[in-house]
Amino acid sequence: MAWREDSDLEFQLMLHQVPIIHLEDAVVTHPVRTAPWGISLKEQKKGMFNALLYKKYPRLYRQKIQPSPLWNYYLIVLCAFIFFATLFAEYKSLAVISFLGWLLLTASFILKRLKHTSKKPGHVAEMIVTSICIPFISAYWQLYGAWKYRVLFL
Repeated sequence: MAWREDSDLEFQLMLHQVPIIHLEDAVVTHPVRTAPWGISLKEQKKGMFNALLYKKYPRLYRQKIQPSPLWNYYLIVLCAFIFFATLFAEYKSLAVISFLGWLLLTASFILKRLKHTSKKPGHVAEMIVTSICIPFISAYWQLYGAWKYRVLFL
């Protein structure tokens, strides 16, 4: 599964002080392929390799790829967990607060993903459904990668 191999190459070149030259006139064509509905859910699995790249190059990873963990994803998952854990318990106010937290964070994520994209009804529906699922799937694969590659990575 290809993921982050270009960053791995760049980081290796940087560590070995091989100059990387920016060419203003260079043209790179990366055609957008048609993708099935919900492909962004399947793509989350690649996130496990972020932990491997982080393990190899922690400083460069934080500088060039992801300055901090995906705290918004973890907060969404935490709010959902607290909501379901307290829903049938004596902590009704905590259930309401956690549900509202989940709703607000998820709505914000949905709006962010919809900001510069198609507003066709089918696409909007896909963005809503996948945005509800992505934090859970992504957090799983990020943590799986951390466990698999034995690195403290969130």
